[in-house]
Formats: sequence, C-alpha cells, structure tokens
Amino acid sequence: MKSKIALGIFVTVLCAWLVAPIMRIIHTYPPVNLPTERGAQRVAVVLGAKTRADTMSNVLRARVDEAIALYQSGQVQHLIFTGGFRDKDPEHEPSESNLARAYAMGRGISSSTIFIEEFSTDTYSNLEQAKRIIDQQGFTEVLLVSDRWHLARAQMMARDLGVTVQPAPVRHSVFQSNLAKLGFVLREWVKTWAYCLGWRRNL
Repeated sequence: MKSKIALGIFVTVLCAWLVAPIMRIIHTYPPVNLPTERGAQRVAVVLGAKTRADTMSNVLRARVDEAIALYQSGQVQHLIFTGGFRDKDPEHEPSESNLARAYAMGRGISSSTIFIEEFSTDTYSNLEQAKRIIDQQGFTEVLLVSDRWHLARAQMMARDLGVTVQPAPVRHSVFQSNLAKLGFVLREWVKTWAYCLGWRRNL
C-alpha cells in the first residue's frame, strides 16, 4: 500500500515537473503600455526568424511590425534587430537582421535609431549579441519582441545572460490555427527542457 502511495506521489510530481514549462509557454502577457516620456532609455530587441534569399518570412515581418508599432507609439526610441546568416550564403544573401532593417527603413524608421548584429543563428545567440549592443549603448530598459509562445524560453535565456527584459508579444502572430499553435508550443516545450539540461546552441 505504501509503495503504491509513493508511486502515485512520484508520478504526480513528475507530471507537474514536466507540465510546468507548458504553463509558462502558454502564459498570456498583458499588452505593452509604457509611458512615453522615458522612451529614450528603452530599446526593443527583435528576435530573429528564418528568411529565404532576400525575402523576410511572415514570422519575422510580424515581429518587426510589432517593434515598429512600439517605436511609432513612442514607447521605445531604438530598435535592435538580431539574426545572421542561418542556412544562408553570406557572400550572396542578406542576413536576417539586414532584411529587418531594410523593411523598417521602408516603413519610415530612421537608420540612426536601428542597430543590427549579423552573427547569431538561434535565440540564445540572438540575445548574446543583443546584450553586447545594449551594454555598449547603455540602454536601461529592454523590450523583448517575439511570438507569445517563444517569450518564456527567451526570457529565461535573457535572465541567465544578465539582461532584464519586458516581454512584448507580437499582437498579430502568423500562427493562427490551433494546429500551428500546438506545434509551436510543443517545439518550445522540447527546446525549454533542452536548455534547462544545459544545451545552448541551435535553440
């Protein structure tokens, strides 16, 4: 009898331990609504997403659009676009961040307010490279822009790198169907556990 009780407790704890990351991943973040008078101290960091040749993916475009909206509302005064040459030829194709910058400039954002890095190939290195710019420029408040289900893991990584961030989820995500959302959440669950177990690259 005691062994069955112990087994039941063990299974319950194990299930709770495994499910906990999912609860963080599906957390609903409140809309960003910050006072604009302190905007000069704030920067929005946009996490990268795969691109093809010289075309941005819809995922990356939605993230850049969110950052542009934050800038135009006066809630941030600078933008950092991350993403290098993931699966691309740097001799002939632009980086993710370069495409994002060109798109933002086409929407009327001045190049003087934009910073990019072209070395990262995953979320962790996105944040590593963004931290270098944040430290160099002395930004004191950082908004982290990505899809809602990506932000739990990204915030964990930022915290481990010593960067305090406020989540700024994309309001118009391209992941609309339940199947797409489920796929995203499951990928994030796997990647979150991989990160917790010490894996740092390709995450």
